Amino acid sequence: MGATWIVIFTVAAGVTLFTTPLLRRLALRVDLVDHPAARKSHLVATPYLGGVAIAAGILTGLAVAPGLGFHAGVIGLSATVVGVVGLIDDDRQLGASSRLAVEMVAALAALAVGLRLEVTGVRAVDSALTVLWIVGLTNAANLLDNMDGLAAGVAASMAATTFLLSALGGQDRTASLALAVGGACLGFLVYNAPPARVFMGDAGSLFLGYLMGVMTLAATRPPAAPASFAVPLMLAIVPIADTTTVVFARRRRGRSVAVGGKDHLSHRLVRRGLSPGTAVAALVAVSLAVGMVGAVAGHGDLPIPLAVATSALLVGLLLAVALPAKVYEEPVIILSRRARLAVAGVFAGSVTVVGVACTQSDVVGKVVASVCASAGGNRVVAAATDGARVQPPEWSRTASLTLLAAGVGLLGVVLGSVVRERWLRGDRGCGWQR
Repeated sequence: MGATWIVIFTVAAGVTLFTTPLLRRLALRVDLVDHPAARKSHLVATPYLGGVAIAAGILTGLAVAPGLGFHAGVIGLSATVVGVVGLIDDDRQLGASSRLAVEMVAALAALAVGLRLEVTGVRAVDSALTVLWIVGLTNAANLLDNMDGLAAGVAASMAATTFLLSALGGQDRTASLALAVGGACLGFLVYNAPPARVFMGDAGSLFLGYLMGVMTLAATRPPAAPASFAVPLMLAIVPIADTTTVVFARRRRGRSVAVGGKDHLSHRLVRRGLSPGTAVAALVAVSLAVGMVGAVAGHGDLPIPLAVATSALLVGLLLAVALPAKVYEEPVIILSRRARLAVAGVFAGSVTVVGVACTQSDVVGKVVASVCASAGGNRVVAAATDGARVQPPEWSRTASLTLLAAGVGLLGVVLGSVVRERWLRGDRGCGWQR
């Protein structure tokens, strides 16, 4: 698969690298730009549509991957639908309920083709957790897109660690998806690295977030709990940590979670004295380091408790530096009784899930398996776990390519509609010269 993986990566990166400047100029032409505001970091109007280039690169990379079945087409089309909703949101503000409804349907599509967390052993509960994970990570990626190069850099680091875990576990399809995502993100970073010349917008962050949720689950399926719960958390630690920080900090001050602000981990690191570029690099480094720990643990070469402790130490150091930064003017308020009950419920539910996961897992057996693997039994362990995987239904490559082509067509139709509407109503940007 080595040569094939190089082709997938190169095609995804090349398509994104080629289409991004063209779409940037188109966005400038029709004034589809993100204007500066008090709650935003950039100081000049910056064009959108970078997300469309990312989607084109990933879908094209998947199309050249061999051995894809119907399930890959479903995932690609579902990601495109979510990205299309983001594109419409870039053009005009959509309600949160509309976005959430589409994201849930897309998550259910992933569930329908066999993707499922296996934490509690109760099918209904695990299915709900799967939908929650995909929808949550989709929106976490959207929130993470708050500084030049951050969302694409973290997504590339997640793709790298997911590829490592998938390749070690013999999951070639998931490895192909991770390579396509990584290649497209690196191609986009040529134009999105600080100072950014183009933004991915909601079209890109939602598209990437959905695929990040899917591939982190697919790469860890289906080891026994708690690995199936802990490993995806480590692979996606930075989006989760950033979203958790923002949600709790805003609620403690009576702010709406839906209204943006300069209170993300990246902004906090800048307030602590780092340059924006260094802050982004630090978050990407944490994502890569914790993701590597998760990949090694997911393959069975490191006990899960030790991996979790190591990851907690790295994330704790990050939060110890970032959280003391003063990013609000208003004081902390006491949470309402309803909010306190909600927090207590989430905490109790998390403890329950982890408790059930731990009681259903043979931790000692996993430690022994890890030691055996490190002593040279990797292939034996991999072969034993591979037989237990529940493979999603796979029909034909033709069906997969048809669905991917439908996704590209849908993206093109919506993009054309947005551009045409803006052109007809007289929205003119600064032309093609920038």
